[in-house]
Amino acid sequence: MAASASERQGFDQLERESERRGREVARLALQAHLDATGNGDVGEAIVIDGGPGPVRLSYKRLHVRSLVSLVGEVSVSRMGYAAPGHASIHPLDAALRLPERC
Repeated sequence: MAASASERQGFDQLERESERRGREVARLALQAHLDATGNGDVGEAIVIDGGPGPVRLSYKRLHVRSLVSLVGEVSVSRMGYAAPGHASIHPLDAALRLPERC
């Protein structure tokens, strides 16, 4: 901002630059919070009701998901649990109440 002031920019330009930098600070703070939350690893496997009986989802894989937020794009690293013939489940999605789609 000091460089902008020394270039004799007008108030409107200073205001826009201040807003842009403020949003980036907020985005970095949100990303840091998501990073500190962890990846949602809840153990070796998840057991779910699979209709005729319980299904053990024991194939674990770390996935990264991008999200568009009010302050910019952030990413979430989350552990997925799966088994043959079953869709992956990501416990962190539910814990953070992430939308189905970004």
